[in-house]
Amino acid sequence: MSENHLIEDADLFNKFELQFFTIFFPLFHQTRKPNSFFPVFFWVLLIIQLISLALFRIDNSTQSQSALSEVVNYIDLSSLSLMVGKYSIFLVAGFLNLLIIFFILLMICAYFFRHIVETQPWFITFVRVLHDVLLRVLSIPIASVCITMFDCYNIIETNEAGEEIKISVWRAANDNICMGSLYQVVGTVLAAFTFTIVVVYCCTIDLLIYNHNPKNGGLFSCPDGLFNFIQRMFILSLVFILRYIYPWEFWRGVASIGDSIILIVYIIYKQPYYTLKSNFMAQIPWIIFGSVRLCAEIGYALERRFYSVIPQIILLLISTVITIILSYGVFLLTKSRMKKLWMLSNDEKPLFK
Repeated sequence: MSENHLIEDADLFNKFELQFFTIFFPLFHQTRKPNSFFPVFFWVLLIIQLISLALFRIDNSTQSQSALSEVVNYIDLSSLSLMVGKYSIFLVAGFLNLLIIFFILLMICAYFFRHIVETQPWFITFVRVLHDVLLRVLSIPIASVCITMFDCYNIIETNEAGEEIKISVWRAANDNICMGSLYQVVGTVLAAFTFTIVVVYCCTIDLLIYNHNPKNGGLFSCPDGLFNFIQRMFILSLVFILRYIYPWEFWRGVASIGDSIILIVYIIYKQPYYTLKSNFMAQIPWIIFGSVRLCAEIGYALERRFYSVIPQIILLLISTVITIILSYGVFLLTKSRMKKLWMLSNDEKPLFK
């Protein structure tokens, strides 16, 4: 073969792209028919976290969490960060240090990859598992804790002259004026930095590292990482919606439930994964979230009207029935759409040449 037909890496990628690929290469792992335990395990954790987000509530009359929310939202650390108050800065600092450690471990794997593969291959697996935990488990708690650092609300007080004065206070420590505490100022800077790192780091991995084996890739095998990126952004946006749009109940419901509807419709139309099972499993967490959030919003309205939590409890139970009905309908739509996009085998998998 002539030299004209030889293509070097430098001809395909610039120096920056090569360095970028080198750093994230240790996370790239393609196995034939991988074990489904971890994908299912992280999928279940996502469902639990989305349910906890769906039940998050700030009571407009008291500016505090409802009893149910206070218990459930320990899962995403919202309740914990609000409970520890100004000391939530240490949670932010802890997560920031954790992210730095993860990146250092990744850099070690990247620059000593060949040596580690030959001598200590378990270390690469360990780093991959840590990053899976970051992506699938820690991103929501990190976002929740970061938001706590600059989550303020307004109270109205009357001065000696009888004039009403609006004062903004920090929700985590309501005896402090918003941004009037050194803990909050420093914590806000750390939180903004930490949140930015989480978004950039996680979204980069979502876009670049994914299981793309169409025949033997197992669950959630996909042609690209676009949906993983989109889902990440929607999840993080939900945390902001539920923490910041809570005073506007109608728009809070529209935005949060709308997120789930958009993602469900996107999966039906685009079919981001290779198999029907994977596409449907990707929809289930959002069907559950949307159903629970819809019933919760209606329950909150009835609770204020009748001064009773019984309607809310009944509606949350009804959300289970709604989830089952919607799941069946969404499954049929997804299956129908997939048949139009792919030639399927008997076990509902795409046929490839």
